[in-house]
Amino acid sequence: MLDIRLRRYNDNGTRSRVLKAARITHTDVDSASPVVEFTVSEQVAGQLDAPMLVGVEYTTGKVTPWAPPRNDLFVAKAESSDSTDQTGTVTFTGIGFNAWLLQYYRVWWVAGASDGNRVWTNVTPGKLLRDIITEGQGGGWAPLLTVDFTNTHDSYGQPWPETLSQTFRYFTTPLSQVVESLSSQGYIEWWSEGTILRAVKPGSGVSRPNVMLGGPGATRAPAKVEFDVFTHLLFPYGEDGYWTHVANPGADDRFGTLYAAMSQAGTPTLAAATRNAQPALKEGRSMKRELAYEWTPTDVLPSPWTGFNIGDIVTARTRRGKSLQRVIGTVITKSEAGVTARAVVGSKMLTLAAKTARRAAAASAGSIIAGNGDAMPRNPNPSSPTPVAPTGLHVESNVARWASDGSAVAKVKFAWNEVSQALDLSNIDVDRYELWIREADETSRFATRTGALSVTLDSLRSETPVWVKVRALSVKGARSAFSDEITVTPASPLSIVPKTPTGLALTSNTAAFQADGSSLATLRVQWDAVVESIDDLPVTIERYELRMLDDGVRTPVSASPSRDVTITATSGRALSFAVRAYTTLGVWSSFTAQVDAIAASPDELTDAPTEPTLTTSLGFVQAQWNGVLTSGDLPAGVQHVLVEYAAEAAGPWTRLAVPLPHGGGSAPIRGVVGEEMFVRFVPVDTLGREFTPSDVVSIVVAGITGPDMEANSVTANSIAAGAIEVQHLSNGLGAQIDLGENQVIIQFAADQQALSDQLGETAGAVDELSAWFRVDVDGAHVGAEGSPFQTHVKPDRFEITDNGVVTSYWEGGRMVVPVLETTQVVLAQHKFEPYGDGTVVRSIG
Repeated sequence: MLDIRLRRYNDNGTRSRVLKAARITHTDVDSASPVVEFTVSEQVAGQLDAPMLVGVEYTTGKVTPWAPPRNDLFVAKAESSDSTDQTGTVTFTGIGFNAWLLQYYRVWWVAGASDGNRVWTNVTPGKLLRDIITEGQGGGWAPLLTVDFTNTHDSYGQPWPETLSQTFRYFTTPLSQVVESLSSQGYIEWWSEGTILRAVKPGSGVSRPNVMLGGPGATRAPAKVEFDVFTHLLFPYGEDGYWTHVANPGADDRFGTLYAAMSQAGTPTLAAATRNAQPALKEGRSMKRELAYEWTPTDVLPSPWTGFNIGDIVTARTRRGKSLQRVIGTVITKSEAGVTARAVVGSKMLTLAAKTARRAAAASAGSIIAGNGDAMPRNPNPSSPTPVAPTGLHVESNVARWASDGSAVAKVKFAWNEVSQALDLSNIDVDRYELWIREADETSRFATRTGALSVTLDSLRSETPVWVKVRALSVKGARSAFSDEITVTPASPLSIVPKTPTGLALTSNTAAFQADGSSLATLRVQWDAVVESIDDLPVTIERYELRMLDDGVRTPVSASPSRDVTITATSGRALSFAVRAYTTLGVWSSFTAQVDAIAASPDELTDAPTEPTLTTSLGFVQAQWNGVLTSGDLPAGVQHVLVEYAAEAAGPWTRLAVPLPHGGGSAPIRGVVGEEMFVRFVPVDTLGREFTPSDVVSIVVAGITGPDMEANSVTANSIAAGAIEVQHLSNGLGAQIDLGENQVIIQFAADQQALSDQLGETAGAVDELSAWFRVDVDGAHVGAEGSPFQTHVKPDRFEITDNGVVTSYWEGGRMVVPVLETTQVVLAQHKFEPYGDGTVVRSIG
């Protein structure tokens, strides 16, 4: 949604605050000064001191930053208010800052200038303007003004297409008049961006046929049509201002000879003066049509500045159909009702009239604006016989085609009979014929001239009827009456919609594990070339668009001329593909039917892990994996190995809950002392697929043996065991042994009778034995029969496990626990504690 606002600028050109305005109107015209008009409250106006610098900014949405458009900076130097206005508002009017500056510098005298004239000969427009601007800034004029064109290239970096010769009166010619003269004579187009003055060669606008003016949602103001015709133009040349005249070929002479005069401020040569007069001559022989469109910019309707600029070519909808038109003006208005846009397209009718009143080098029908010559042309009325009107005008061929911009046009050939007789029945020599053409409700206009008896117009709009007539011109310049008018409807070409691509196929679908263990598939999609439209006409394809449907979202994955596209996707994903073609004329084909695919998974690994290395003690078997497969390496696709054990070599197998990680490790397995245990490893890849198990190895589970304990190595307050056999008790044991609290059976080799009573009590307590304690190479382990929970004191940390899975641990002063439930926590210098239904944080101390 288009929005505009005003910003105050400091006198040095830097940005200041945003101004709150009740109404803003920004008017921009092709190669002329823009105008801004804004209304503010008296309170805001009281803070403003005209003249002042203000700038216009625009945005097209909440996420789009405010930016300056073309012709954004203004000098607001006029204000007005209405004493009867109860709302208390003040309206300011400003003109373009650079255009304002151009009025306040004059063409300056230099050495060599004489008779009040400053002459430039065979220079580019950029050279002429830079000469004057550089001289002015050397004297302190316009220090903020900059230019980005050079003596050789325009502001777009394009070479200046031609040189010019111009003469201006020094001290009396403002720089604004010089710029206007170069613009009206067709040498430059110009505008401003901030304090930068930009100049480009004419016709540098962008072709935007997809921008439509006058469609749904837009209103069109009444068209203005003007036919200000003249057949001859008077103009001066040379330093002495000699006057001459030229005919305006093709101008409508139904009302006789019509004169116009044009002053060119002392153009040095006749050739240069004739060249400079061409834009005025063209205006004098063509109908000027101006159309205006108004709308409220939305996400659907175009926005000025982002969608198009002045000078661009857009598509305008008229009652006679669509046509390509040049944008020549815009008016953007913001009020309480919102923002509205007005675009003017067509001939520079009103703009040209305004320029004519301001410039010295201008044309005005029926009057002389300036000049000092007194030579007048001879009477141009023909004295030779008048040829009869041509007969037999007809259409010889009507062939349609598509233009390079995608528009439908036709090549129509017209022919007629030869004219060799005058109205007085005398013989006459005719050397040229003029073909005139019009559309419905239009005035006929000159189309072309030829010395043959036929002519071809190769760019008539298809399906738009035209009326054509022809007249003869004698070798002495006498024109016949027009022939009878005929009508023809230019043919329409067959469709340019390209055929839907064929042969869409998934030609390759492979996958591989990545360095991080993930699995990616590489899919190759191909299709056949499109070379014809749906009507079997040749078309040229600019690009193909391949789209992929993934999780219900269709996104483009390729837009290029290539018909061979490679795509990567996560293995196992369900994908769909469709493709369409786009021609160089900007037309899309339909999408193909979808081709479905499942992103491939890598081939399963086949190498088994190396066999387990087993050790046993204290009733446990330790299964160690060295972290590689039998191939000697460890592919990235291996996730972990599962540890399985059994009482028989063929199973059944019991699987440990905790696998060994990628890279190796060991796992303890509780066994039955004295029985053989069989162990194997089952590998699993990152996709969860199990593959070839390792070889099976076995070991007999060992308990605590003599070598496991050294003499004098056990010192403890209590020892829990199934049975303890001792040869003797040391004297330090004491006179009496109390076994009443023990839940173990102790067998003594000596003095058994003295302990018989206590042994009876101890035997009764064996049934209540419920906890166990084990010490092995991995540390100390405590658990209870039937409970899934165990504690483990290891060399590097303390663990709590649930069914063999570590749930929490202490390590290096750090406690790791998934969930911590407590009523009070002290953290650094703060204490977290309950308070009512909530929690408070208090500072300690």
